[in-house]
Formats: sequence, structure tokens, C-alpha cells
Amino acid sequence: MASNGRELLLNEVGLSTAKAGGKKSLPSKSTSFVGVLIVTNQAGFSYTVKIQHSPDGSTWIDLGTFALAAGNGVSLLTLAEPILTQVRADVSGVAGSGDVSVDIRYDSRS
Repeated sequence: MASNGRELLLNEVGLSTAKAGGKKSLPSKSTSFVGVLIVTNQAGFSYTVKIQHSPDGSTWIDLGTFALAAGNGVSLLTLAEPILTQVRADVSGVAGSGDVSVDIRYDSRS
């Protein structure tokens, strides 16, 4: 995917508890969404990472869950449209600690 847009949803060093990233707004003319999860420096680290979207910034709906469930690595998550313009990352089920980065990438419509 030749992305021309990126929003960093969560970037935590030494994450050891559940955390939801602050909401980000996507451009209204965006399409072809992919989530990117990068996890490093794990020490018996396990977790669940979801990307969620919202119509109002308070009610969050799951868009997808990353398949990478433990240890170091990179995982991509194709997100089906339509996607509401407010998005965030949600990390739950955390055991151990590790560095977690989640972003969403997209293309622009003409």
C-alpha cells in the first residue's frame, strides 16, 4: 500500500498495564486503511491490541484486533471501510512489559 497519510495512535516504552491511546482524527477524504503494530523489548510480554473508531469520541467500536499476541514483532491489520473519522488504539490483557507502537496508515481520495 502506497500510504500518504499516517497517524500515530499509541507509542509506549515499557508498557506494563492496559492503556488506550488518545483519539486521533483522520481526514474525511481518506481510504485504504492499514493498522501497523510494532512490539519490541518484550520480557514475557503478552497483550491484546485493537484499533477502534468512534462517532463521538466517547463510544468506541472495535475495527480489528492484531494477530500478533506475544513477543517481539511487526503485524499489519487491514481495516474494512467505512471508518469513522475518530480512531484510537486499545491495549488490554497486558502481562510483562514491552515497547508498543501502533499507527494507522491510509491513502487520500481524489
